[in-house]
Amino acid sequence: MTPELQAQHHSRISKRELAKEFDGLIEEMELDKMQLHLNCGGTAPKVVIAHKDALTTFTAHAMHQAVDALSKALISPDVIKAYALASRAYGVYADNPMRMIEQQVLGTLKGRIHIAMAEQNIDHPVLNEIGLTIPEETGVLRERQRCLMRQMQGVTELVEKRQRLQQKGAQS
Repeated sequence: MTPELQAQHHSRISKRELAKEFDGLIEEMELDKMQLHLNCGGTAPKVVIAHKDALTTFTAHAMHQAVDALSKALISPDVIKAYALASRAYGVYADNPMRMIEQQVLGTLKGRIHIAMAEQNIDHPVLNEIGLTIPEETGVLRERQRCLMRQMQGVTELVEKRQRLQQKGAQS
């Protein structure tokens, strides 16, 4: 064989080997992708649940503080006594001072709620950290997440494919 033919032969052999190696790398990347989808299917719901827990815990705490402050500031015994006295002495407040207090407080709260819902910015540092949007479950394969059997099939399939790939690598 001439040196030129030998060089062409070696070139073809090296190209074939590179193609095999490239195919192996693609298979490994596909297996890694499967692994990531399986991992996301397990961790994404946990992230959503953690967000829900953080948000509900914060709101419960904030609401408790707000109601506590409201009851101390607005609904003092003096205010209640004044409403009751005005009702008995002068017949105002439709004979039910507590109902009038409730209506005024609820009216004010409704107004504040509408204003707060219309605002888009968040000024509270804890809420900035938690966020007001539900985290997206990216990387999750819905069909596998809904069915435990499909999740197990995915794990089994991944293990089998990894073993086959390792056996191929050992034979090469």
